[in-house]
Amino acid sequence: MFKLDLDQQRKSTRVENCMVHLDAVQNPMTCFHLSINWLNCTNHLVDEMVQGWARMADRCGMRLVEAPRAQDTALEDSHPFHSPIRINLERPPPPIEELFDDEWIHEFQFFGDPDSEPESSVDLDSDADSDNDEEQLSQDSSSEEPPKCEQLSRARRARTVRRMAKCVPAFAFERELLEEQNFILDVEAESNFPASSLLHREYTFERQGHQYTQYVHRSGTAFVQICGPGQFLWINNYLFTSHQSHMRPQAA
Repeated sequence: MFKLDLDQQRKSTRVENCMVHLDAVQNPMTCFHLSINWLNCTNHLVDEMVQGWARMADRCGMRLVEAPRAQDTALEDSHPFHSPIRINLERPPPPIEELFDDEWIHEFQFFGDPDSEPESSVDLDSDADSDNDEEQLSQDSSSEEPPKCEQLSRARRARTVRRMAKCVPAFAFERELLEEQNFILDVEAESNFPASSLLHREYTFERQGHQYTQYVHRSGTAFVQICGPGQFLWINNYLFTSHQSHMRPQAA
């Protein structure tokens, strides 16, 4: 966070300052956020600064998109003409566990799991009675339950699959679909971050938690939120398109 002078050419007769908040970390695969806060400033000075940033970003191969800070999930209750469009896939995506083949599971089995240790071999007592051995073998052959080693193998496989599923981001199919359609990650849902009891986070501004993971189109004209398995919310970015003259409908 830093203070920025809006009137560097001294066009105004009063002090024109604003507060700018930036992301502390920049990831090329996601959006970089700028938040501007001002009080009692001249509107056209703020607009000139934003337009200057947009031209500079365009020369650097980037795009500056104006967007509301709060996530628009309840617009259908307050703005009937700007309500989001719900989109559902015809077929829900399959569970992520079904994509793990045996080779992946075998390679991931002993990775980072202290409980996954090789099973210790069981030594048979050489002095055991042969009659007892034959009776035990006959009971094992007649039993319908799988051997203990097979049960342990199944339990280890299920535990490994659960660990592998935790390493995959939530709604992986929906994310891949949006990225294929030229969308880029804007903000993550609050539920995808560690709990505040596990990780202490501090912000220089009052951060509003986001209910859904949100993507923005590279043109800046629309947002898409992932609200469930195979469920999306399409929201037009009227704040950005209202300033773009080439996107407005032309009179006949």
